[in-house]
Amino acid sequence: MLGIAKSQERDSFLKNGITTEGVVFKIEKRYSITNNDVLYHPVIRYVTQQKDWITEEYNIGNYPCLYNEGDKVTVIYDPNDNSKFIINDKSTKYIGPFFIAIGIAVTALSIYYYFFQIPHN
Repeated sequence: MLGIAKSQERDSFLKNGITTEGVVFKIEKRYSITNNDVLYHPVIRYVTQQKDWITEEYNIGNYPCLYNEGDKVTVIYDPNDNSKFIINDKSTKYIGPFFIAIGIAVTALSIYYYFFQIPHN
């Protein structure tokens, strides 16, 4: 479900969003509550068509960090809510299909183990 949602979100931004150049303003380090893993979330700054400055943390984090402070990125933002955006790069292009593939693999393994590994009475 997450993979499909991310793919649809990206498609919506590509279809309806406004493209501009942004800059990585800073990097936020976030720790996972469950296993103490670290994800790095870039904080992106960009200017809208209305000349409003937007500075927002990106909702997708990575490990290792994909960006450095000062990196230029292509941003596609929602014209109805300027603070909602995606970074238009390889990570957003492939995140949806990646999660879809993970979902299919988990489902296939579950079916396999159910029918072939668990003894049935």
